[in-house]
Amino acid sequence: APGNKFPDVAFSHHFERLEVHGNQIRNIIPLNPGIPSQLVTLKVMGNQLTELPEEVALMPFLRILSVATNRLRSLPKGLSQLHELEWLLAYENCITDLPANLGPGCWTLTRLLLESNPLTPTALAELISDLSRSRIKTLGLDTSQVSMAVEALPNWEPLPSAVSVGTVLPISGCSQISLKLTRASQLRRDGIRSVAEPMGPPDPVTQPAALLIVAFGASQGEPEWLGFLRRLLELGEVKPCGETEGSLDELLKDADSDFDARMSRLWSNCPQDASSVTTQVRTTPSISLEDFDVLTVVDHRMRWYNEDRPALEKVLKDLRPKYSKMLFVGASMGGFGALLHGGPLADGVVAFNPQATLTEALLRPPAETQKDLEDLSQAVMDSVQTAKGRGAQITVHCAADEHLSHALALPSGIRLVVHPLQPRKPFARILDRARLLIPVVSDAIFRLLGTSPNDSQCTTMLGCWCRNGSLKYIKAEPGQIFRLFFGPGSAFIPRPGDWFCGSCQARNCRDRYFCWRCKPPSPITCPGTVKVLDNFNYPSRWDWGCTNCGAAMCGYQWRCSNCNAERPGTHWEPERT
Repeated sequence: APGNKFPDVAFSHHFERLEVHGNQIRNIIPLNPGIPSQLVTLKVMGNQLTELPEEVALMPFLRILSVATNRLRSLPKGLSQLHELEWLLAYENCITDLPANLGPGCWTLTRLLLESNPLTPTALAELISDLSRSRIKTLGLDTSQVSMAVEALPNWEPLPSAVSVGTVLPISGCSQISLKLTRASQLRRDGIRSVAEPMGPPDPVTQPAALLIVAFGASQGEPEWLGFLRRLLELGEVKPCGETEGSLDELLKDADSDFDARMSRLWSNCPQDASSVTTQVRTTPSISLEDFDVLTVVDHRMRWYNEDRPALEKVLKDLRPKYSKMLFVGASMGGFGALLHGGPLADGVVAFNPQATLTEALLRPPAETQKDLEDLSQAVMDSVQTAKGRGAQITVHCAADEHLSHALALPSGIRLVVHPLQPRKPFARILDRARLLIPVVSDAIFRLLGTSPNDSQCTTMLGCWCRNGSLKYIKAEPGQIFRLFFGPGSAFIPRPGDWFCGSCQARNCRDRYFCWRCKPPSPITCPGTVKVLDNFNYPSRWDWGCTNCGAAMCGYQWRCSNCNAERPGTHWEPERT
């Protein structure tokens, strides 16, 4: 129940998830005091908490604890006993000291963000000294914390590479939107000192880079895009992604093909057999990618970056003269924020699955009246029109689900890429796992930094995935795309992991090993089979399929989990004497 006005919240020890960020909570009340809880995720950021109940230390299965942007003065002392804890986000509080042995005690802790807390130099020194005995990969601090520690501690040692230091930018009159400005090379340092350290690099506030990427967080209320942007910088160059191949007219004119056959053709560049993919060496232009600045923007109250909008716009407007180019990126709510604030300021915007017509959106901000949603929707439309009038590049990537209607509702003249699938998980994450997110953002930066961007690319296209991490575009009219996916004869749109039979082109769910239509049934390994990419490399050498019900099984399974049939070839009879 995030984004409401609850003053208090109670939880039972049977709960597995409690996500109440963006409320007005002052107290968390355990209904079963002293009894260990089953909670795995606890998100209470963006509230008015001054303390956490000690029962938080009685959550042995807790993996994600996000308490950012509250008024906490301390963390529970028993927190270091949570051996399953992976993420602890506690930035923007009033914490001065930390639980003893926090890093080594939480064996699986990999991400710890503590910016904008008045940590004592002693607490900070103990935390840093324990990093070598922990699994923490990212420790987020701000420049003021490091500067204070440097002044107070003698014999300063360089910070470990896991420490990521940036500057927290204040927003006048707004306490629920977090801004942190970081140089991309500081996200994971390798052989260089941190900002605010002696002999460290300059702060991006005083010496900005040429390019600023403003990364808007989604409704999860967490800083996003940091690991991705670090990997992008490591490539050292950006290049265009994909080629345009024909139009959708040919596919729609083929009256003999059914919906599955059409979808199979759109996925023809993703054969199930990865070894059959031939890599064509193409000479593509590229531009060197120098170190750039990253501004992470997080709206903990899920107000879609509209609450205190003038205050946020002022901060972004003050940054505008310092940078040659500004690129706004975001997904879902973050994509909406990128479009809403990018119109008058950004040189380019890349939004993934943004909502546009909020009155029809399944996920939308809280509002008092229907007109409030209509006004906010109109504000994002006006922002896109402003961006077009300024010559800014607006690119929207969306899946063939409800987000398609939102994307088609945006003003024409933007670059819209529709991907022929329905994602099970956040769309940008699916693209990243398919090795497509970096090429897509790299393409946007290439067009942004290029001296003569190709305005003819402002059109509507289908984005067909390729196994080699690229896209092939098919030009289409908005009406054609809507007719293809939702018109007469349309059926189930494929999801990640689904596959199309090489014999009959029928779509099969990821949990099937044999085609449901073929007689006799063709296996997923049949030549010509194409697959909707996901992060599972199925089938591997030892995986198998049940010949009784057609279900897909893993190599370690000796019986079908669906019908309990034995694995073919495993029947054993005792030897007779």
